[in-house]
Amino acid sequence: MSAHRIRLRRPWRCERLAKGVCWRRGFGWPSGPRPGETVWLVIEGFDAPGTVDLNGRTLCRLEESPGGRRLEVTRLLQPRNELAIPLDAIPPREDAVADIPPGEVWLEIAGEDGPDTPQPDSQGNFPAAEQSRALSAKTILREH
Repeated sequence: MSAHRIRLRRPWRCERLAKGVCWRRGFGWPSGPRPGETVWLVIEGFDAPGTVDLNGRTLCRLEESPGGRRLEVTRLLQPRNELAIPLDAIPPREDAVADIPPGEVWLEIAGEDGPDTPQPDSQGNFPAAEQSRALSAKTILREH
C-alpha cells in the first residue's frame, strides 16, 4: 500500500523563546484515514535540540543530528490539532522568513505498519526519517 502524504507547509508561527524558537502550526483531522490505516507524523531537517509536541503532549526529543523522526499519532489526533517544535539553542535568524521552519513536516497515512516502501523526496533521495525509529502512540501514552 502506498502512503498518502500531507505536507504541513505554511502557515507556521515562529515564537522567540529565552533560548531559541518555537515553531507552531495548527491543522485539522486528516480526511484520508480509513479503518486499519495509521497516521504518521514525519519530521526532517530540524538539526537542533528540542522537542516535538502535539496538542500539548511531548512526543519525542530531537537531538542535533541529521535525519528525522517518524511518530505514529493516529490515536492522538483530534478534530483540531496544534503541533509545536520548540528548539532549544537556535536563535531566530533575522533573514529567515517568519512562516517557514528550518525543516520539513508531513503526515503520512498508510497501512497499520506505515508505508511498505520508502518514499523518495523531490530529488529522488530517500529521507533519513525512513531509517529512524518509529514510536507508537501506545508507547507515548504509556510514558505519560
